[in-house]
Amino acid sequence: MVRAKLQVALDFTKIEDAIKIADACKDYVDFVEAGTPLIKAVGMSLVKKTRDENPDKTIVLDMKPMDVGELEMGLAINAGADIVLIPGIAPLTTLEECINTAKEAGIKVLIDETGMEQLFGKDMMLSRMKDIKTRWQDIIVDMPEDAIKIHGYKFKEIGLEAVKKLRERYPDKVIVADLKTISSADKEFEAAFKAGADIACIIAATSDEEIKKAVLVAKEHGKKVMADLIGIRDHVGEDGVIKRAKELENLGVDYICYHVPIDDQVRGKEVPPESIKNISAAVTIPVACAGGINPNTAENIVKAGAEVIIVGGAITKASDPSAVAKKIKHMLS
Repeated sequence: MVRAKLQVALDFTKIEDAIKIADACKDYVDFVEAGTPLIKAVGMSLVKKTRDENPDKTIVLDMKPMDVGELEMGLAINAGADIVLIPGIAPLTTLEECINTAKEAGIKVLIDETGMEQLFGKDMMLSRMKDIKTRWQDIIVDMPEDAIKIHGYKFKEIGLEAVKKLRERYPDKVIVADLKTISSADKEFEAAFKAGADIACIIAATSDEEIKKAVLVAKEHGKKVMADLIGIRDHVGEDGVIKRAKELENLGVDYICYHVPIDDQVRGKEVPPESIKNISAAVTIPVACAGGINPNTAENIVKAGAEVIIVGGAITKASDPSAVAKKIKHMLS
């Protein structure tokens, strides 16, 4: 059995908080991840600047949250966005969190369709879009003609300052940029690797075209791609997850990540070891796993076939992060 690697997910909104935890557990982790909220939070300075310079304009922010919907929408709202793009391929709980948060704040959302037709088929995509727009017709809008759109790759490029800081501080660690890329993969991955990332993450449910862009840029830089299966199970079930994992391997990604989103974790969902076993049996590339993993569950996830164990809150929220990281690392040895 391959010795599993431990990855710490630094899902903070301030670089100094992320570094504090990374310093505490650096002796026991193999991969250090700049979490999506961290990258996006740092990048919100661009949105605030745009808002200040254009007080009378409608600002559309290409946020595309795939997890922690309330948190990411809060970042967008506080930065001054009027309309936020959310992905139709997002986990259902995250989609609901985003829309409810927008409603409470009095802003609007726009549904991004990237990857939907490929995942569902055209007829199902049209049906789902109709259902979503009917259910939340008072919140969902189309793109205004005179709006200023801030693309995700633009603010993520600024947010990748977090990756630069981690690269400088931990030169011997594998640095992961959890971009959760859905579109503009070439631009986002280029920026991530220039910032010092060894691995960058793309959403597995996005289009094959975007996956190919990410793989090409990674090869040009001698880096790696991790494809995150988050949300796919909600839409097409276990068989769809396995099917997509096989497709991703054929497209050239280096890691497959099975991911239970935080928006599901708070509703009691956990990583099912049987799913890890099924994915591991279906592909030859390493399988990573994220989603509420802790010292009590890590061992079974590894036994099921995961080669990268991604741990967030169990380490980052612990009173003694070093001790928890050490305990999990010992289980993986």
